[in-house]
Amino acid sequence: MHRSPRRWLLATGLPALFALILAASPASAAVVTSDTGTHGTWSIRDDSNNGGVTCFYYNGHNGNPDDTDMYLLRTWAPKVYARNKTSGRDSQMVGWRFVVQHGTSAGSTPNGWKIYSKSPFVKALAHDDTPAAFHKRDWIPPKPFNRWWRVIVVIQWYAAGSSTQVAGEVKVRLEYYNFNYPPGTLAMTFPGGCIPDE
Repeated sequence: MHRSPRRWLLATGLPALFALILAASPASAAVVTSDTGTHGTWSIRDDSNNGGVTCFYYNGHNGNPDDTDMYLLRTWAPKVYARNKTSGRDSQMVGWRFVVQHGTSAGSTPNGWKIYSKSPFVKALAHDDTPAAFHKRDWIPPKPFNRWWRVIVVIQWYAAGSSTQVAGEVKVRLEYYNFNYPPGTLAMTFPGGCIPDE
């Protein structure tokens, strides 16, 4: 049986939680889990008003009113700048990937989250005053697969003249997830991950 995200949210009493989250001023929630080497500045979209990931759900897919599975997970690109090393304009190759993890329940402990998929790195030239031209990226989940999903973003800066030798790396766990549930009557930002396909 496929359980609607709407029915799941209402059944678990989360509207009160959402009200508290949305009433507060948006707070950045991305969690840096690793920071190594030397690198430039970066920023990433991830707060209580604008999640770093959007979870897209069916509404009656293929004529089945119970089919409300998630069919797409979209990760928004980070802004990544070259390291500022001189008084002039500095340039550097940078890259990013997203790592999809799954857990068996909401709020899975770190040991309960397992890596399910890794995107390839996308690389581009960045400057110390202009970020690399990165764009959002999509992932299609398998079916049927009853899991909670969350995303880790990995950002890399490469040594001078290289696009493979890593000079610095940051790993960031995204904490806020937008729900896109047609026909648009459910549009919320949920902390912790995308809810299961059920």
